[in-house]
Amino acid sequence: MDYYVSTNGDNNNPGTENEPWLTIQKAADTMVAGDTVFVRTGTYNEQVIIECCGEPNNYITFAAYPNEQPVVDGSDIDMVWGEGLINVGTPAWPDTPLPPRGFYGAEYIIIDGFKLQNSGEWGIRIGFSNHIIIRNNQVFNTRGPGIETDNGYEPGWNPTHCSYIYCYDNFVGEGVNYGMTGEAISFGKVDHFEIMRNRVINTTKEGIDCKCEANQGIIAYNEVVTPGVGIYYDAYMDYQHDIIIHSNWVHGDGGIYIGTEMGGTVENVYIFNNLVCNTTNGFGMLGESGGRININVVNNTYNVGNIVFQLVVSNAGMPDGLSIRNNIIIGGYGVNLAGDITEDDFILSHNLFNCDTTTYGTDYIIGNPLFVDQSNDDYHLQANSPAINMGSSTDAPSVDFDGIQRPQDGAWDIGAYEYHGGSPPPSCYVAHPNPTLTQVMGVVDYYLGFTESGNQKTGCNFS
Repeated sequence: MDYYVSTNGDNNNPGTENEPWLTIQKAADTMVAGDTVFVRTGTYNEQVIIECCGEPNNYITFAAYPNEQPVVDGSDIDMVWGEGLINVGTPAWPDTPLPPRGFYGAEYIIIDGFKLQNSGEWGIRIGFSNHIIIRNNQVFNTRGPGIETDNGYEPGWNPTHCSYIYCYDNFVGEGVNYGMTGEAISFGKVDHFEIMRNRVINTTKEGIDCKCEANQGIIAYNEVVTPGVGIYYDAYMDYQHDIIIHSNWVHGDGGIYIGTEMGGTVENVYIFNNLVCNTTNGFGMLGESGGRININVVNNTYNVGNIVFQLVVSNAGMPDGLSIRNNIIIGGYGVNLAGDITEDDFILSHNLFNCDTTTYGTDYIIGNPLFVDQSNDDYHLQANSPAINMGSSTDAPSVDFDGIQRPQDGAWDIGAYEYHGGSPPPSCYVAHPNPTLTQVMGVVDYYLGFTESGNQKTGCNFS
């Protein structure tokens, strides 16, 4: 059933288009599986708590009325630390008793097309919930994260994770995380997730941070401009595994980092086809100890002002299977080794360097990569680029940043783009909820599936 909310409505109305409700919370308290509420333009000064549950193929949808912009404004609303202006799932902490159904959260929920602003705590917070789609929203001026999954990080408490969480096409902008209490998009305690086609612009601290048991996820096609690390995958004190970070454009200050800040372990990390340009640093590993197992950094383009690869590693955190291949490396300095790590502790091969460094690895190239128009951030290769056909097939992706098939001429190119002699297509933005991960030529690839939302957009067919 379809319902409607308007600033001139009344919660005693039936919620029809002609007799709408007044508040979004009224819809959240009323709707059942398969229902949709359309929220009309205007400002709604309320905090929303969504505890309802849809069903597979019968989501409960909170949506902006077509071609209108509802604003959820948190001005003068008192909230407890960690709550969101929109909460998907009950805000709950260790001393909160379980509700009768046995969990705090919501299931099969879509939040689509809202503008959130002026939150004294978080923007959208997802807790203890499954099968949630957050898309086409804008978030500004929040004390904490703009969009977050968070089931709590206290050791020994709450083994339950969120799962199947999809964050698509959102804009997280100015003023988000002004209290420096988190990150712009922050996913923790979550299994099976996608963070895709979002823009994170001019926020504080990290842009996209997946941490504390964020497992089996994809971070792709995002643009990130922040004064901190752009994309951060940090196990903290936990075991965290299976992440694909590909085809993102990171510029601003930080690059793409992995972390084990409190001695945790990250395993099976695939970083490929990213543009990390006009930042201070490119890639780093943070944490004095912990495990870094099977880390692949392949076919990225780096153009940074300081150090491209910052590998400061002690014996307690020595990587087990770190590979850096097929990357274009431009910066103040190429590869900085500090602590106990040496060239014998990782694979560095088939990279193109256009910077000073004392660590080159094997099968490297030194020279100008000959981009089409570097000054305007066009990092496609010219026809005479020395990066063409000089990469390795080992762990290499089967497509490039644009979705062009690799290889084009018998051998892989170096960098995020494969030269193909024609005009580049639009970037390949495809939503594919609930992907099946498989091994393709040594790198995790995926096939399209639509079992969650059916939210397919024009793009390329990965195979």
